[in-house]
Amino acid sequence: MAYDFKKEFKELYKPSCKPSILTIPPMSYIAVRGKGDPNIEGGEYQGAMPLLYGVAYTVKMSKKGPHEIEGYFDFVVPPLEGFWWQDPADDQIDYARKGDSTLSPASACPISSLATISIGLSRRLPPKRSLTSQQSRC
Repeated sequence: MAYDFKKEFKELYKPSCKPSILTIPPMSYIAVRGKGDPNIEGGEYQGAMPLLYGVAYTVKMSKKGPHEIEGYFDFVVPPLEGFWWQDPADDQIDYARKGDSTLSPASACPISSLATISIGLSRRLPPKRSLTSQQSRC
């Protein structure tokens, strides 16, 4: 049976309605970094989604290919997570300046050593989803 992050970490992916303090365990992520307004059509955020899921599903489906990833086990691709921030002027974040935001959409991945597999994966991604060193981060 495939490992399912949503079932294993219910408190993280389906939290209670009651406020509580959670301890987040160390996890590996596939992440893409970009800058700009996420609502701009054709912007970096929208361009990052196919790349992020392309890598996640390439890792998942690697079990059917000739390249064996060390430490791989079958998993359900988890929901999208995201990290957003601005370099605040005067210690204030201006939500109206979405274009000044740095974004890092991410997806948890059960492979503990993602850096070792990134080169092999980037060769398997479709040409439209090429990985640049600026975007990729393990």
